[in-house]
Amino acid sequence: MRRFIILSVLACAGSAASTQAEIFNIDFGDPGQQSAYLGWNNIVSNASGGSSLNRLVEGSGPLSTVSLTMTDPFYPGSNQNGTTTASSAIAFIFPPQATGDSFFGSVVSVGGVTEPTGGYTLAGLDPTGATTYTFNFFTSYIGATDNRETAYKLDGANSRTAYLNPSNNTSEMGTATGVVPDASGHITLTVSPGPNNNNPSGFYYLGALQIVSVVPEPASISALALAGAFLRRRLPRDGPAREWLS
Repeated sequence: MRRFIILSVLACAGSAASTQAEIFNIDFGDPGQQSAYLGWNNIVSNASGGSSLNRLVEGSGPLSTVSLTMTDPFYPGSNQNGTTTASSAIAFIFPPQATGDSFFGSVVSVGGVTEPTGGYTLAGLDPTGATTYTFNFFTSYIGATDNRETAYKLDGANSRTAYLNPSNNTSEMGTATGVVPDASGHITLTVSPGPNNNNPSGFYYLGALQIVSVVPEPASISALALAGAFLRRRLPRDGPAREWLS
């Protein structure tokens, strides 16, 4: 019985440990394939302008104070060979306009342009360290016969990297969790070929991105403290805890 009570306290505390605060949906690609939906941000190829946004629209519609600035250009054009019939799980998050195109770059010259990396900087994020961010990437290139794995490296107060192979992709995302902005509220994204990329040109892609911020609930802090206090009071003074819980 005591084991049930203590596990229940910990479960309740853990279930309230965090809450979703904001969502940012971003479609990178061709100006002719923009996502015209509430809560979507469109970043078009740097050949067409509009490659940065001073204020991102939050998922529920309002303007935020978060900005997205291109700090490392991609190829001045777009890939339009992405899927428009993604799996239901992907389609629930990303519309066909977002999955059907993307930015790209390469480690060798393509059309006289070499862009071995491309990147963006997010600013205006929570600088306190209390908020963490999850990044979900989707990119697709239908018809490829090689591995075009792309690395999405995120740097703030910590570093995380997500990997995704866009080749014939209709159902997979690359995800990085627990990313914390630096003391200035910045997170830098660097996109490049991944370690498994065997394309002769080293093509890499940036198509659609969902950013989810998660902050701890004040109530959850109290709940966790209560759970800790309960544990301290109920644990036996002598003998290992595992014997009491068994």
